Amino acid sequence: MAYDISAETITIFIGVITLIIGVANSIVTNRQTVKSHHLQIILTISESFRKDWESSWSNILDEIEVNHLSPRNEALPEEHIRNIRFMLNWADWLGAMKSSGTLKELNILTSSIGVPIKRIINAGYTIIESDCKAYGAEYWRNLFVVAEHLDLTSTLILRDQYS
Repeated sequence: MAYDISAETITIFIGVITLIIGVANSIVTNRQTVKSHHLQIILTISESFRKDWESSWSNILDEIEVNHLSPRNEALPEEHIRNIRFMLNWADWLGAMKSSGTLKELNILTSSIGVPIKRIINAGYTIIESDCKAYGAEYWRNLFVVAEHLDLTSTLILRDQYS
């Protein structure tokens, strides 16, 4: 039995295959673009952190003797409060990016700079507590996203206490 395939049928068949290949190519290209965009965001954040960390942040945290294991409950020296606030705002901004979906994989960053971020949040514990008392936990809501990701229980207690 012979099949009579017309030129029109072959043209439609080739058109459908071309369309399927085009759609698949678009999907792959879109995924690669999203991954590339996400990588660029991570690199930008990493470079921003590295610049500030190397220029002053690490020295300040060393000077006030804060570690990544426990919060600093003593009042901060007056000359460092402003800088610690800058650091906390940076961590809050990181949480805002995570909350908004702009930064999908926070663990990529925290796998390399998680300990310094813990030190920053622990250094600012008294600032966070004071702000939560004055304005509620909503004031540092994005910082709490980072604290939760890093499992900083003592800081999360503040969130729960002032919510």
